[in-house]
Amino acid sequence: MTNSKNELTIVRTAKRSTRMTLLAETMLFLAVMLTQAKILIITSFIFTLGAGIANGLIFPILLLHLLGEASFRKKIIRTAILMLVNIPIAIFYAWLIIVRLEPNL
Repeated sequence: MTNSKNELTIVRTAKRSTRMTLLAETMLFLAVMLTQAKILIITSFIFTLGAGIANGLIFPILLLHLLGEASFRKKIIRTAILMLVNIPIAIFYAWLIIVRLEPNL
């Protein structure tokens, strides 16, 4: 029973982290594109690094739970894919900021 709760907890934690990261990245991206404030550019890149580290710690723990109960495998795999989708979005946002604001940096 404890093992099942832990598996659901890691899935919930990973989903929550992914959603919060995506929402914050999107808000920072929009703020940077609208204001072009250098402090927001720096803040967004620092946030992206921090989010990458945090999600980078959660992701392997999530994958380790694949070795456990088979009943949660589909949920864990879906959550892992959701976390991985966040990476190209963050890279795309960073690329757009660099390309659009390069002359101003």
